[in-house]
Amino acid sequence: MERIASGFGRYLPIAEANNLIRTALLNVPFTQDVQVAGIGTTKTGYVIRFKDTASAEAARENNEWLRELGNETELVKPRFGAVVHHVPTEDWTSSETKKELFKRSWKRTTSRNGGFRIEYIGSYARLPLAEALKTMSLERLQELEMIDPTPLPPWRTEAFSAIEIEPDRETAIEQAKAAGSKSDVILYSDASGHNGHLGAAAIGFNKNSPEATESLQIQVGPMDRWAVHAAEPLGVLQAITLINNIALKHRRSMDTRVKSATTLSDSMSDLQAIQNPGNKSGQQIIHTILRAVTNTKTHGIAVRLQWVPVLYISRICTYIVSHFLKTNLEPR
Repeated sequence: MERIASGFGRYLPIAEANNLIRTALLNVPFTQDVQVAGIGTTKTGYVIRFKDTASAEAARENNEWLRELGNETELVKPRFGAVVHHVPTEDWTSSETKKELFKRSWKRTTSRNGGFRIEYIGSYARLPLAEALKTMSLERLQELEMIDPTPLPPWRTEAFSAIEIEPDRETAIEQAKAAGSKSDVILYSDASGHNGHLGAAAIGFNKNSPEATESLQIQVGPMDRWAVHAAEPLGVLQAITLINNIALKHRRSMDTRVKSATTLSDSMSDLQAIQNPGNKSGQQIIHTILRAVTNTKTHGIAVRLQWVPVLYISRICTYIVSHFLKTNLEPR
């Protein structure tokens, strides 16, 4: 008889596993007459289909052929999970337990295929995410980011009239000082933390003086779960909302129209992300900003984004922003 080497194990090619199993059965006198219909693979091992009940019983009762395979190979009865849909309920009675109801439904649906036995009845999550939801607070779902897999069309029109990122600091501060000559409204957006809480704000300035005229702020969340760089885009979004508010006030009180606005930001990475949007994590707020600017653009307002070094912003601007954020970050 052919002797089997100790190379039997999981993840073998199906043809090789088939040959080793059949050889092991032939090497043992008690299983020489066992007839195998086919051999398949699963994630946990191999599934052997025998041609008749007698062959299956002979293989199950005589373990010598398993020792021929080596590596402590075992024969176990397969167990399969089943999900039952569209179970008729018209003849159910209130006195029956859930287990009795399922057993009767199972017997009815498997009456033509005997040999099955129910070992456990319970409820299982159909998806790993559903199983994870059982152990997490549902309030945390509000913080989950929705990622739109659809890329932005390359033929789209740009939402911002310009996004200026001048790498030279001296040139950038000079351009920021000259922004008033290019826009009807000048705004500055920023994010800051205070007492463990993070917030973002946008402030509108008189373009002819460092006087703050309008402001808008938002509480982001605790600093142990939010980073400042993640809150900076929220400041830009607040600036877009503030532009619309200022434009509406001008139209109602002064009968003038705001045609252009410039938002200054000291976060170069956020301006670069807005300039090159994608469809990966962290882009939801970017797409929200682009939609908001596009809506503002339909009202005839051209919006510019401009980077300005934080160290070169005027002392008055820095003081107003930091003071405003610190006095409005306390949780309510």
